[in-house]
Amino acid sequence: MNLGSAIKKVRGSAFTQKQIAELTGVTNVYVSLVENNKRECSLSWLRKFAEVTGKSVPAIFYLAMDPGDRPESCSALSFDIAKLDMDISFKRIFEIL
Repeated sequence: MNLGSAIKKVRGSAFTQKQIAELTGVTNVYVSLVENNKRECSLSWLRKFAEVTGKSVPAIFYLAMDPGDRPESCSALSFDIAKLDMDISFKRIFEIL
């Protein structure tokens, strides 16, 4: 799971690290450390971040998933198909937002 990369992707060009920091009550150094996977963020901060960016916490976790994150009982093919389906769904949702 690469949560930092997902946070950076969600932040995109819409917000600077400094803006996210100010809006979520942390420092821009904290945001940088989280985005670079040098520090784990708290769930309460992730909720604030999701609210500020207009995304959901589950969507952010989904974007953070790596193929190795799939359950043992889930075949690689079925996981890839499900992830592709979710990618398409999330792209449509993000386009609407």
